[in-house]
Amino acid sequence: MMRRAVLTGATALLCALMSLSAPNAQACGDLNGDNWCTEFDLVLSIMYLYQDGPPPVNYDSADCDLYELFTLNDLAVMIRNKYTGGHPPECPPVFPPLTGPQNDSIYLHTFETSFPADEYFPPGQDEFAVHFHLYTNQTLVTASLAFEISVGGQIPTIDSVTLPVGDNETFQYVSKVDHANGKVAIGLIAMSTGNNILPGTYEYGYVHLSMPSLPMVWRPIIIAWDSLPPVQYAQYAHYPFVVGDDPGEVWTPTVSRFPCLGLIRGNIDYSGDDIIDISDLVYLVDYMFTGGLPPKCFEEVDTDINLQLDISDLVYLVDYMFDEGPAPPECPAER
Repeated sequence: MMRRAVLTGATALLCALMSLSAPNAQACGDLNGDNWCTEFDLVLSIMYLYQDGPPPVNYDSADCDLYELFTLNDLAVMIRNKYTGGHPPECPPVFPPLTGPQNDSIYLHTFETSFPADEYFPPGQDEFAVHFHLYTNQTLVTASLAFEISVGGQIPTIDSVTLPVGDNETFQYVSKVDHANGKVAIGLIAMSTGNNILPGTYEYGYVHLSMPSLPMVWRPIIIAWDSLPPVQYAQYAHYPFVVGDDPGEVWTPTVSRFPCLGLIRGNIDYSGDDIIDISDLVYLVDYMFTGGLPPKCFEEVDTDINLQLDISDLVYLVDYMFDEGPAPPECPAER
């Protein structure tokens, strides 16, 4: 698979911002300590949040949305106010970080499945790209979604992130990768007051992964929200939150979790009576060896609980069905 080009989004946004209008004297949004909010402060904010640049001289004066941490939403407030007449920056912060109530209709999903994905790193390959989309039933101005990726219980190499191409008039995407911990943060900004992120599904980019290849082993790709708490440092300021078009609307998106379809592992064809029979064995063989349909629930197939879909699961099932081997254990209540 040919790896797509790396697009962080930050470079394009830097160029666009530096070509915009003249300075505006404001203390809020001041990152370099000169008591002005200028294009240079916008550049510094992107460098701090997404390129490991220097922190603001004073976090209180850099803050624009009154919510303690300097995050992607502060950058959005600066852009929208300076160039599109949006809500003016306010400081110093007086509210806790942007961790609003949970919202179960704002989430990521991969190309075909809900988040976290039942997607598998293919056997015999050492590269794979996970294609993400953002779904929202709310009108948003900012979405900061930080998540962590594991493959078969291990941290993969994150080679690159390919973002949709923003046009600097409607939306702009930015990203940051913590390679050591398998974490990715992708931000989406509505660039003007007339171009909010309306309810719908949006392409959110590709995350390109590498892992040593394993023959005949389908390793599950597990996605989870970044568990780091909000702390005022750039490497930790990326945590999941979305902000609506009303300044008071702040949500933490939820992870969509679906319980296994049955009570026991091994019911691979998802029959409603939750029994294991020859059709389950045929389903697994067809999927593993002849390109049949993938399973909808990883835990149903992981009969030996080794966090991989491999030949040992097939052997376990055959042993149980034909050689008085142990029954597969119960599925977890949720994943």
